[in-house]
Amino acid sequence: MKTYTLSPHCHSNWPMAVWKEFRTLPVESCHTHDCYELMIALKDGGVCFIGGAGYAVSAGTLFICPPQDTHAFTLPVGSEICNIMFQPEVLGIEGRKVLNGIRPGAYRLFGNGQLELFERQFAALERELLEQNEGFRAYTGAMLQLILTGIHRQISNLPDVYGSKPDDQMAKIISCIHARFREKLTLAALSKATGVAQEHINRLFHRETRKTFKQYLLSYRIGKAQELLKTSKLSLTEIAYQTGFFDSAHFNRTFLRLVGCQPLSYRRNAKK
Repeated sequence: MKTYTLSPHCHSNWPMAVWKEFRTLPVESCHTHDCYELMIALKDGGVCFIGGAGYAVSAGTLFICPPQDTHAFTLPVGSEICNIMFQPEVLGIEGRKVLNGIRPGAYRLFGNGQLELFERQFAALERELLEQNEGFRAYTGAMLQLILTGIHRQISNLPDVYGSKPDDQMAKIISCIHARFREKLTLAALSKATGVAQEHINRLFHRETRKTFKQYLLSYRIGKAQELLKTSKLSLTEIAYQTGFFDSAHFNRTFLRLVGCQPLSYRRNAKK
């Protein structure tokens, strides 16, 4: 298991780094950090495991992981997240008290207006850390403390972590899809494998990802196909078969609809 260190991501010796990430390839990762990590999802899709509990990734969900905490996540193509990594020393005494009052895990916090406010605060952090104008340490420390205080206040009003409870059912469903996407996976087969009723699976997908089961499965398969087109010399027919498409024509049509170009064109452009 990999441990990520903060220092390579920093623009100076100030132990804070932020970046926005848009996934063009699916990612599956189990790792730790030598620092705190805040991850805020801007789009739906994927699942995160923290402390053995699984959480569906949806827009506005906050994940907080302390140093050396093992966590894992799977994010499909199109996922968009904001990362803030830092050491507690960037905060004042009161800021560290606020941080200590936030229990690690996942929280559904940000509605549309709140998410827009956070993105503006995040952009200010990113700009200050990059430009390093006079006083940037004081500015970024204060801004992070403001973000954490807002998070702490919202969490205090929630009845439980994640706004209710960790969604183990959704995590189990997503994990099953990611493990069996190469198969002719139907809603009935997914229901049997996870022990979750078909109707409930549909409700969970609508609530957590704003997609149907079929839409999520096709999106994940195409993400895997993009990865193989970039990194392998397999033929298009082989890639279609390895990503759960048993009809090349269906693979080509789906790829064009979701990506906007044919698989062969995508491979050519990826290698330029």
